[in-house]
Amino acid sequence: MGVLFISHSSRNNAEAQDVHAWLKANGYAEVFLDLDPHAGLAPGERWQSELKKAGEQCAAVVVLVSPEWLASDWCRTEFLLAVQLGKRIFPVLIKPTPFEALPRELVSHFQMADISDPATRESGYERLGIGLKRAGLDPSSFAWPPPGEAARNPYRGLEALDVQDAAVFFGRDVAITGALDLLRRMRSDSIPQLLVILGSSGAGKSSFLRAGLIARLRNDAENFIALPILRPGNAALSGPGGLNKVLGKNVKSADDIVAAFARERDKVMDRLRRYAEATGQAFEGQPPSIILPIDQAEELYTAENREAEKTIELIVEALGRDANAFAVATIRSDNYAELQTDARMAELTSTLFSLGPMSHANFKAVIEGPARYASPPLRVEPALTEKLLGDLNQDDALPLLGFTLERLSSLEPAQERMTLAGYEKRLGGLTGAIRKAVDQAFSEAREDPALPDTLPEMLALAQAAFIPWLVTLEAADADPRRRVAHLGEIPDEARPLVRHLVNHRLLVSATQQGDSGPGVTYEVAHEAILRRWPEVAGWIYAERDFLVGKSRLDQLLADWTALADAERNKGLASGVLLERARHWLIEHPDRFGERERDFIRRSDLAARAEEARKLRLQRFVTWGSAAAAVVFFIIGAVAVQQWEEATEAKETAEAASQRAVEESKRAVAASEQAVKARDEAETALKTATESASNMVANLAQEFRGTDVPPSVSRAVLEEVRGLFNTLSKHFPDHSTVRQALERNYESLGDLLMEQGQTEAAQDIYRKGYNLAVARMETTGDEERQKSTLVRIEVWQAKMQKAQREQEDPDTPAPAMPGSVQLVETEQTRILVAKKGGDVLVVQREAIIERVRAAGAGPGETDAVKAFVTKGAE
Repeated sequence: MGVLFISHSSRNNAEAQDVHAWLKANGYAEVFLDLDPHAGLAPGERWQSELKKAGEQCAAVVVLVSPEWLASDWCRTEFLLAVQLGKRIFPVLIKPTPFEALPRELVSHFQMADISDPATRESGYERLGIGLKRAGLDPSSFAWPPPGEAARNPYRGLEALDVQDAAVFFGRDVAITGALDLLRRMRSDSIPQLLVILGSSGAGKSSFLRAGLIARLRNDAENFIALPILRPGNAALSGPGGLNKVLGKNVKSADDIVAAFARERDKVMDRLRRYAEATGQAFEGQPPSIILPIDQAEELYTAENREAEKTIELIVEALGRDANAFAVATIRSDNYAELQTDARMAELTSTLFSLGPMSHANFKAVIEGPARYASPPLRVEPALTEKLLGDLNQDDALPLLGFTLERLSSLEPAQERMTLAGYEKRLGGLTGAIRKAVDQAFSEAREDPALPDTLPEMLALAQAAFIPWLVTLEAADADPRRRVAHLGEIPDEARPLVRHLVNHRLLVSATQQGDSGPGVTYEVAHEAILRRWPEVAGWIYAERDFLVGKSRLDQLLADWTALADAERNKGLASGVLLERARHWLIEHPDRFGERERDFIRRSDLAARAEEARKLRLQRFVTWGSAAAAVVFFIIGAVAVQQWEEATEAKETAEAASQRAVEESKRAVAASEQAVKARDEAETALKTATESASNMVANLAQEFRGTDVPPSVSRAVLEEVRGLFNTLSKHFPDHSTVRQALERNYESLGDLLMEQGQTEAAQDIYRKGYNLAVARMETTGDEERQKSTLVRIEVWQAKMQKAQREQEDPDTPAPAMPGSVQLVETEQTRILVAKKGGDVLVVQREAIIERVRAAGAGPGETDAVKAFVTKGAE
């Protein structure tokens, strides 16, 4: 329970002590009064800072209003700070004070209890008590045991404490106060509308939400209406804790949610009006705020939850339409990024509340606090408390402590309950409690005729139940997470063992409404079990690759299911994941449900159909495709000739201008024409070279894995290399030519590597590397230097790979294809002269000759000839 803080003027010390005494007499144990010799300010303390600290940590402030209080600047500052922090304010009039002199912030928002006159004293205190009770601050606000559960154990083990366990929820008073203050500020500002309670696994987020916040909000009906808690599970809309259950109707649209909010608010408003009328006043306060609690919001982002997307969209739209409605969600720290990057959630402004680890002082309250609520009350041996506190310096401290205390409180004989001897000898200490529970569950299971009686067989059944049905793993380095499993997913032979694990509270079961009616579900009581049960931790480690792949496959299946029919082929599994899924399905068919098996089969059929389609396309890749690339280079050759002619014309023009000044005008005109011709030729050369380079790179990719002979692919690339070498000799500084040649080296080298010609490939890679180094030395542009440096690193990597393959090849290299004679530039020029200057005809014959030499048959050669002739025309 939070602390009550009494704000008063030092001139009203006597009245403050009277109010303090009344609160104590009525069961309010945690009341801060600076005059209190036990809980107030100690001599020598800095009173202003200590009062400010106490005011910030309290749950509510009782303001003793008097003329002296009004005259005190410190008292008014104290009050305004409490308002700013979102504290509950309870004004108590202790002396007659002019109403008009009271601060506007006080009279406009708060009703006042009047004890300033003996005639009103009794009714004033009664009014104060009613206000404290409604705010959930009355000592009897939380009954124990809950109605109908007389034998309920106040130690809840690995289960989260629920709303009805508020009386035995200890150790989080300061955090509860902080979160409630934050919610009140959100209510006052109507923004943000989402409070995210963030904490690691085992921090106690669910207990904090349920037994800490919601229990208290439900006692503050004047300001808040806390709806039933939404637990997404595997069905965020229709499940046992889904949105339909929360609102009591099947939700079809955001209109249904907004209408449900209004109905709940109207019921409370009617009651508040009747309360006000009973005291002779009218209710003029702000209507109560709707609170939608969402526990374990990470379940909204699991592949199993096929209703999560719709649920999120409905909630976000409803909150957007009702500014006086808020959501409070708990989520694991390692899953917060999913919520934070959810585009649908971007429409809601959110704020974070971090739930950190408990201090030792708080752990002591967790150990000893619930004991007095047991029936009969339990006595916790002081030595046990000290030992437990000393053992808590480890991961999973809070869940391990809860599990240990529950088992200690139930030990027989009774004299060993809550003792150091029972803890050490009967349970084996904090880390031994789960092991002891497992051993007891297995011991009972051996007596079950439906189960085998040997430990190895029993462990095999447990593994079949846990992997993959009760655990999921999102990444190889992630912590394992529990998964909600349907009864139908648990192997038949393992179900009797699962029931024994439920009996020993290692697993929990629930009834969930499904498409075909109600069904039983199981889940691990707490994720600490996945880390603290040695065999389970070992299975998870051994099956990490499978569990990660299964998680990705489940997510892919969920995404695929959400796609329209026309797009579903795009969402099927492929690549490495599909290959592994095929293997897993053959090796462990019992680890996949019918929907998953069908998804893998569909993905497999689609992948095989795509492979067949590629093979058909590959058959259409003919020698004509290769010839198309060379046609671009023929254009390049023509551009070379144009370049040379233009250069010669310019040189001639310049010489003429030097010989005869009188012909200068004519020479200048000739020079300008020559320069223009040269520029046009350069543009043509650049365009042709870039187009050819791109075409060759594309063809090199298309040839791979096809039935086109590698020798033909290589012949085309060799021909291109010969042309680029010629271009490089004529234009050694032309960047486009050099880059195109470098790209050709890369395609040719990669082809040689695929053919196993590692030595030849390494030689080609070295030439490409030298080109890149030369480019690095000549370029002055910083960005180009960076990109060139990357290319140099690529060439180095390729050379190293070729060297490794040469030194230790994995497979024998195929035979070197027959070499093909290149058509030299001088020979081409001679042939051009003989053919009347038709360079296209010469290049066409050279290409056809190369294709024939590469092993093409007559029909294929004719196809090339026709294609090249058409391209030349």
